Amino acid sequence: MNAKKVLAIAAAGVLFSAAAFAQTTDINALLAQIAQLQAQIAALQGSSSTGTSVTGIPAGYQFTAPMKIGSTGEAVKYLQMFLNSNVATQVAATGVGSKGNETMYYGPATAAAVTKYQNLNAAAILAPVGLTAGTGNFGASTMAHVNAALKTTPVEDDFSFEDDTTTDDTTTDTTSDTTEGTITATLWSSPANNTTVKGGEEKSVVGYKVKTQGGEVTLKRFDVEFSTRTVTKYAQDIALYNGSEELYRFEGISSSDLEELSTTQYRLRFPINYKLAKDSTNYFYVKVKAKQIVSATSLTITLNANGIRGVDGAGLNQYTPSTALAARTFSFATEQTAVIEVSNYPGAQDKVVQVSESGITYDAETGKINLKSKTVGSTLKSLSVYIYGKIAAGTANTNGVDTTANVAKLYDGETLLGSATITDADRDGTSDLVTFTDLSVKLEKDTIKTLTIKVDVPQVENTTATPNQGDYIYVTYSDLTGEDDNLNTVASTTAGMISGSMTGKNVHFYSYYPELTLVSATASKTTSGLATTSDVVEGKITFNVKAVGADIYVTTTAGVGVNATSSNSTEKGTDSKSLQSSATTVGSNYIVYSGETKSFTISDTVTPAADGYFGVNFDFFKWNTSSAGATFDWSTATFSTFVDEWKTPTVYLDYRA
Repeated sequence: MNAKKVLAIAAAGVLFSAAAFAQTTDINALLAQIAQLQAQIAALQGSSSTGTSVTGIPAGYQFTAPMKIGSTGEAVKYLQMFLNSNVATQVAATGVGSKGNETMYYGPATAAAVTKYQNLNAAAILAPVGLTAGTGNFGASTMAHVNAALKTTPVEDDFSFEDDTTTDDTTTDTTSDTTEGTITATLWSSPANNTTVKGGEEKSVVGYKVKTQGGEVTLKRFDVEFSTRTVTKYAQDIALYNGSEELYRFEGISSSDLEELSTTQYRLRFPINYKLAKDSTNYFYVKVKAKQIVSATSLTITLNANGIRGVDGAGLNQYTPSTALAARTFSFATEQTAVIEVSNYPGAQDKVVQVSESGITYDAETGKINLKSKTVGSTLKSLSVYIYGKIAAGTANTNGVDTTANVAKLYDGETLLGSATITDADRDGTSDLVTFTDLSVKLEKDTIKTLTIKVDVPQVENTTATPNQGDYIYVTYSDLTGEDDNLNTVASTTAGMISGSMTGKNVHFYSYYPELTLVSATASKTTSGLATTSDVVEGKITFNVKAVGADIYVTTTAGVGVNATSSNSTEKGTDSKSLQSSATTVGSNYIVYSGETKSFTISDTVTPAADGYFGVNFDFFKWNTSSAGATFDWSTATFSTFVDEWKTPTVYLDYRA
């Protein structure tokens, strides 16, 4: 039979069917049937064909390998040319990807066109492999059909149809609900117009209220349009959400993800397969994540007519909105600026560092400082600190802090970042500003970076020009400079760019010393049961003493060499102290010989002067390296460990007179 006659009969049958069933079948299904008949007629003619040509594709060309999104090369360009030869499957109407502007990149627009082709030829391409809807991948079945078409003389049809730009795949998808449903979309009030997205931020720029009625609807695509392609210059990602649920994300979005409809319309298609329940209300949001470095610019986003397509339970396409919704304007603003937060290193305590009497002690750790870059990451360029020096008695070192430590160093872990000379021109125990320059320390966003400050300590000679036993120092933060990931300078000269502070703990320098370790701290309450006798509490604090570098002498008299006091000094009546030790007793001293470790227990029995809670706190430990007397006084004023940890629990005591 003549091909024209076959086609005419087939077309007439289809058109008659369309007239007879116009109430239940939409035009898209009819067009798909016509396309299938065309493909079947073309296949029948294949044995006698002389070959067809598509402008730009070499005669006799055949595709030999599958392709998908991300594929590149000449075969992609020829595929786009083939698809553009039919208005029903064109990659793009204008601009990149359109006829005469084909590319060698297989992007979402190419995939969408392949989907159209697959659905228009579903019987020949999809059905044999068990599919009911196009995938957008150029696989073996699709490749065979296209290759056959390239070998087949095209049918000269006596009619044509225009592309339905709102249809991109088959309508045979169904939901569990077989009833017809409708969808409507309206612009939602949140977010408001003129949303600002700063560098590194992710924000919703538009919201849509989508309602279903009558039955379930499965959304198949969600198209939005931007006013300029340059949205991809400033956006890192663009994502579609239903409420807090992410449905699809263009991660690392590029201009190839957009389809140019006009010079002011660039469509972004979210390919989804998302079921909406019957008679439900949903809130969809388009979120934009800005790149770290952006410039100020403004653009619009729109949901055009028929931008959302779904399939109801009856297998019918449902579209919304019927007309374009009002555009939302949003802006990429001047980039975010980092705020660097300075803080103390948690858990730091006053401590002793052993130094040498025969040479320089290098890299004595004196403090840690925590830095955190908030909002965006940054790079530390310089850091300034002050170093305070005191003598063992707790007063300012008027010889100058630089007689105790003369070089400061900054470390990141084991890596030396910089060093600076310590000077004290005023000889008041406070250093001149110590600044570490030429730094390049990366501070990741919202991640704490801990840096360590160390010093070099000259030989201990106990003179006015050198360190003395028991000299100690502590470090405080002064200033810093940096540059954030958006290339903004971070400095204290700009209000709000630096926050927080840091004051380090005391670091005591000795060539010999007692190493103290808390063992236990207990409180025992005694109640006499007599009407005129108050409750009492006995507090005991037990600790070990290790002699490092020399013999350590401690007087045996409680309250003189070692002391503890009531935690409630206001309501304390009387107390009674005692001291026991496993150390050797020589005369009026306990002696812990060098290298030995001995235990000490200081007890204090407290009687109240009024009802209240009472315990026992450690007070001081006085020691020397001979029997000459207590030279070094370690108290709660200079050792924070005693205050924070060396104390018993408290108990409630009844006062009775």
